Amino acid sequence: MIPCEQNPSWSDAPFAHGFFGRLGGVSPSPYDSLNIGRSTQDHEANVQKNRSLIAAQLGINNIIHPGQVHGTEILDLSDHLPSDHVVADAVYNPPKSVGLAIQTADCMPVLFAHKAEGVLGGAHAGWRGFARGILESMLQRFQKDGLQSEDISVAIGPAIGPGAFEVGEEVVDAMPEPCRELCAFRHFQTGRWHVDLKQAATMMLRQSGVRDIWVSGSCTYTDQAHHFSHRFATHHLNGQTGRQVAVIGWPG
Repeated sequence: MIPCEQNPSWSDAPFAHGFFGRLGGVSPSPYDSLNIGRSTQDHEANVQKNRSLIAAQLGINNIIHPGQVHGTEILDLSDHLPSDHVVADAVYNPPKSVGLAIQTADCMPVLFAHKAEGVLGGAHAGWRGFARGILESMLQRFQKDGLQSEDISVAIGPAIGPGAFEVGEEVVDAMPEPCRELCAFRHFQTGRWHVDLKQAATMMLRQSGVRDIWVSGSCTYTDQAHHFSHRFATHHLNGQTGRQVAVIGWPG
């Protein structure tokens, strides 16, 4: 069994999901071992095997892995599945027997579920995507189908924590004003800025009407035993690291 984190409130849901870390795969160091990122220098066969292991554990035959560019483009699967590789930082409404994958290495993976209507979604939310409104865009896509924010359940997976997320003033300035005031702070010793992305996302989601929010307590930077971290790799490993994945979808 590959270890993963899950939202306890989805334990009895008909869909499958999981926030997978770096353990349980076949890739060698520095991508050891559950690397699913094709943008790395890991062998393609390893990446594909790792993706297949995750799909088998969740029981989902077809998992869509879009390319991600820190934007706000939403891949809508309501009408058809992509025949080629696509680029999008969010995915909406996978049909039966299909799942969606959000890969990260410090950014927030955010999964959405309207359990009553069986509509799922996922978003890749780093600071750029968050500041550009990707989470609001996802909620608006649900609302376009008549699904209100108060009926949507959200899970925020492992991401870099505020103590490790030291940033420049341009990142603080990009945050929405309430988040800038309450989720950005100067370190008491260094005087440098830090941002709490998970708290900022939680605040924004609540202001948008979402009531049911689960947040992982894991920090990708400080927990190297279980997670990949691009920032840690940049500081200590010449930038070489893998990508972990969050998946939500329908078994079959």
